[in-house]
Amino acid sequence: MIIIRPEQPRDEEVLFQMYRRAGGRLHEARLLDTLRENRRLFLSLAAWQENQAVGGVAFSPASLIPPMPELILVALAPLAVLPAQRRQGIGSTLVRLGLQRCRERQVDGVVVVGDPDWWGKFGFVAAAAYNWRGELSIPAPFWLVQELQPDALPKTPSTIVLAPELQEFLAARQEVLIPPADPGPVRREP
Repeated sequence: MIIIRPEQPRDEEVLFQMYRRAGGRLHEARLLDTLRENRRLFLSLAAWQENQAVGGVAFSPASLIPPMPELILVALAPLAVLPAQRRQGIGSTLVRLGLQRCRERQVDGVVVVGDPDWWGKFGFVAAAAYNWRGELSIPAPFWLVQELQPDALPKTPSTIVLAPELQEFLAARQEVLIPPADPGPVRREP
């Protein structure tokens, strides 16, 4: 049975190791640690199976330029599930529960950078639908947003600003996050 609960202080080292193993690198683990150390971790949930951490999701504060102080916006990252536990719905459950917890905390919207098809199944739409763009050089279709409170998100030209730790993480991982362009059919010379 999978149990999902908020991160506890005693979980830090276990979650670091889980994120490291899930991503095959230290990037995701370091991102979570750095967000936590800099007090920019809005919410962190962990999935447990038989007292072993098997997945996790985290949310950190985000904002818009021009500033809208009344708007509560967060970014979702990282999301990780151990390879042996993938394709069992753990990641999807973490995302759905994380969105629900954000909604309960009166968050107006959640931003994510990633595959529009995969994130679309959770209700994320292109940030461009709100006339928003990302501050990094990641192409517009990969900047996604979900409105959590009715009519809370403005549809005015704005730039999404992420926590500096998340900006650095995404800037270093663009080639992994964004699939390469399809080169089209291969032409063979006769």
